[in-house]
Amino acid sequence: MARNVYGLDLGSYEIKVYDKKKDTIWKEKDVIALKNGRDIFAVGDDAFLMYEKAPSAIEVVFPMKEGVISRFHDMQFLLQNLLKKDRQFARGSEYVVAVPTDVTEVELEGRRIASVSGAQQGTEARLRFRADYFVDATGDGTIGAKAGLAYRRGSQRVTGGGPETDGELLGSSILYYTRREDHPVRFIPPAYAYGMEEVERLIGNGGRVVSGRLSGSDCWWFEYGGARDTISAAQDIAIELKRLVLGVWNYIKNS
Repeated sequence: MARNVYGLDLGSYEIKVYDKKKDTIWKEKDVIALKNGRDIFAVGDDAFLMYEKAPSAIEVVFPMKEGVISRFHDMQFLLQNLLKKDRQFARGSEYVVAVPTDVTEVELEGRRIASVSGAQQGTEARLRFRADYFVDATGDGTIGAKAGLAYRRGSQRVTGGGPETDGELLGSSILYYTRREDHPVRFIPPAYAYGMEEVERLIGNGGRVVSGRLSGSDCWWFEYGGARDTISAAQDIAIELKRLVLGVWNYIKNS
């Protein structure tokens, strides 16, 4: 009997498994519940039902964070238990794991996509995938564009003359987290952070309020780059967002 092949997609919140022989996909939450910090109490969907509801002795954790395995051993336990969970897996089967990969090349055979290639985040390994079908889940339409499909850039509106685009894109945002302490914590901004005057100018333009009461991820809404090419200028946009975040935090702490 030919061995089966299983494809595993490890997402930050969900694991998807493709069974090649049955041509089916099943999925479960990428979560594990630990009792007393070491004993497996529940995995997958069962563990997710306990999220923010479990007693103090049970810790519910997500082994993946922002597309990266942040808790390696917990991920091992999670996969081992999910693959045993009411499912029959043939001995000697092949398991293919595709962790987040940036697609850089698309190979065509005639008018169909034969393979996609890219670099694996973290390891920088080069990967090539062949399949009968591909779903473009890049978020930027990268596979479709590289395959030669027609596309438009910018927000779209429909007028009497048909669809029109204005060139404005969805800007990039940056997530940072603050925590309130019960004692003073000094903050010295780096030289590249926005100065007080620039932050005051931006705040003076209206919009959301920045104050010392902000905490956690209250400033998730910082956004920049909608008038630029958010792909080719991604690094410049990221630096600009960091200048903004550190400048605003300096304004909150030291003004």
